[in-house]
Amino acid sequence: RTPIGIRKYERTYQRELERLERDARPIPVAKLISRARDADVLLIGDYHTYGQSQRAVLRLLRELAKKIPPREMVLGVECIASHHQPHLDQWLRGQIAEDVFLKAIKYDESWGFPWDNYRGLFHFARDHGMEILALNRPRELLPPLAALSEARPAGDLGARDEWAAGIVVDELLRPRARKMIVVYGEYHLSPSHLPESIRRVARHNGIASPSLLVLHQNRDELFWKLAARGLEQQASLVALEGDHLC
Repeated sequence: RTPIGIRKYERTYQRELERLERDARPIPVAKLISRARDADVLLIGDYHTYGQSQRAVLRLLRELAKKIPPREMVLGVECIASHHQPHLDQWLRGQIAEDVFLKAIKYDESWGFPWDNYRGLFHFARDHGMEILALNRPRELLPPLAALSEARPAGDLGARDEWAAGIVVDELLRPRARKMIVVYGEYHLSPSHLPESIRRVARHNGIASPSLLVLHQNRDELFWKLAARGLEQQASLVALEGDHLC
């Protein structure tokens, strides 16, 4: 059965997204590119099993690369635990083959979603000189779920938010910070989850208000709301409340 912490985490996401969608309105894709160019951190929801979700991120990276030199951007990914960063760096530098890299990070065991879905993103970054940062918290560092639940209502998921936020803020603290583009599970992008973790960790490190832009994907509920208004075929991109798009 799904642990209670994960159920609570999902319910928070659904409740907060429903609130963000109250005044949803279609906007042109050019608006997304403009806002993404100006944000310190772009958070993109990842639907792990659906290849079109990762291809949408790849299309967005291609558009951003026309506005920002790729070497001035960093791709942060949930699909690799951060203790495998040395293996990721070796692959980016061409020092190990792809199959050796995947075996070293135990991709099939630790993530398991189709590598072909993510392969285009990784190759685009490598071919254009973009660094990739592994954001996921290593399972080996996690205490038992029961112990986590006492400190964090979201359990493991909340701990992962905090871990990823720390790595993102480390980049923001560099003398010349690069734009962070973070590809993370959709439920993590609820305002009180990863976005709030980033803001909280940033405040603790003297960064008052990092500029975040959150791009959700694959919201069935939003599609039907648009359909009720006759807009479902006219809106490939929708502005939600605040710094959230879909």
